[in-house]
Amino acid sequence: MLNRLRRMTIVGGIIFLLIGVVLISGCERKTPGKMTVLIQGSDAYARWLQTKITKFSKSFDWQVTVSTYVQNEDLLDMLNLEQETQSKNIGVIEVPLELSQQLVRHKKVIPFSRAASEERLARDLRTYNPAMFPLTQKVQKVSLMPERADVFLMVYLKVPVKNLLKEWKLYEREFSFVLQRYNHWGLPIGYSFEKDPSKWDFYDLAFMGYYWAAKPYHDALIPRLGHQGLPTTGTLNALATRVIESGGTNKDLQNPLSRPVVDMFQWESLFVKENYYNPEMWENGWSSANLVNEFLNRRLFLTFLNQQQLFSLFEKIDSNKTKIPVRTEDVGISILPRGCSLMLGPERVPETAGSNSSSLYVWSLGIPSTFPDAPFAYKLIRFMTSRNLQAEAMNKFGILPTRKGVLAEADSVLDQSWKRNVFHVLRKQLNAGVIMLPSDSEWTHLGALYLAAWENICVKSKLSRQNAIKKALKPIFKDVMKSRGGTGQ
Repeated sequence: MLNRLRRMTIVGGIIFLLIGVVLISGCERKTPGKMTVLIQGSDAYARWLQTKITKFSKSFDWQVTVSTYVQNEDLLDMLNLEQETQSKNIGVIEVPLELSQQLVRHKKVIPFSRAASEERLARDLRTYNPAMFPLTQKVQKVSLMPERADVFLMVYLKVPVKNLLKEWKLYEREFSFVLQRYNHWGLPIGYSFEKDPSKWDFYDLAFMGYYWAAKPYHDALIPRLGHQGLPTTGTLNALATRVIESGGTNKDLQNPLSRPVVDMFQWESLFVKENYYNPEMWENGWSSANLVNEFLNRRLFLTFLNQQQLFSLFEKIDSNKTKIPVRTEDVGISILPRGCSLMLGPERVPETAGSNSSSLYVWSLGIPSTFPDAPFAYKLIRFMTSRNLQAEAMNKFGILPTRKGVLAEADSVLDQSWKRNVFHVLRKQLNAGVIMLPSDSEWTHLGALYLAAWENICVKSKLSRQNAIKKALKPIFKDVMKSRGGTGQ
């Protein structure tokens, strides 16, 4: 109910703006045209973008207002309102990945071929990284232009890791006994805690969780691992990334009984049950901002953030050097750990081996079907995704650019050493592998079920056996599996 009231408040604010536009549009245009750009970025990003767009749009005799929305439903409500009132105010929208297919299928956005010649469009499309497009479409059908993207990286405090490197042999046998309760064997044969974080796997993560939870740091004995726990896209993306690390693909993500999905839930249950995850992450519903704050206060020793969130973390260190106990040199960044199954085969090696791959999440720009001026909206989209603007956004906000060649210039564009380090690791992560998350509307429904399953299986029931996890998954996803005419594997 509160969410609905909040959404209606946002939409109500837009209504007032639209009424004014309707009155203006009824007369011959003698003043600059007015258009709204809707984005899902931060307020700081919106203010910066507003400044850039204002300068650009003046030369075309347009006044453009950048507004933000928070929830996907807010965007859908605003588009529906535009259609009902025929206000023709919203000219460009920023589309989250999971709404891409839905908006195109329901013709809420137009093909760019209605705003530019097919020859120009084909030439323009070639300037973007082809892996960043949320949908595969023929040139004349392309309706979304990739604007920015995110991938997950691992961030940790160096000193606690060094402590484990010195002492892991002393705790190896003890930790292996803990794992025996889950997989019969304990640690894999020949296990060694790696000095190089890029060689870590899920067993190393669990070992760190075990070690840090058993030793007091800064006068506190608490779990030191965590990821987002708020029931939102951020938490879903974290869980989906675990599936991808476990060797999963989009096909596996859409089959909740697939082996990589079950492996993910089994590891998550272990981390919750053994008290490796800080319980505040689900009890208080941690967001990415909470993760940053907990890390900077040394309550978390290791977590997973995308590159924009890492920029926020380091900027807080720079601006609060006298108040924050963490320094830039205390922080390590690495590609994601390699996934693997908790279960071991008879030779004491993981039954399944994964990868260091991350999820890839993309925002795109589109022109709504109720556009005020399609040709100008297209020019605006090209400006918002221009090389110069993307390079500046990369340096200021940590945005992963979608235009070809911009990322390659990162070292010369980024103006601080920690920024260059973040993007150095980011390029390593891209080389290690990324998989774009699903862009269809079914994923939105599946995502809500994943979050419910995580809470039920891992947080509440703490199920640790694969058969028990599968049994618990079936009723949660039964309608999805029934609609597909199958029961999964």
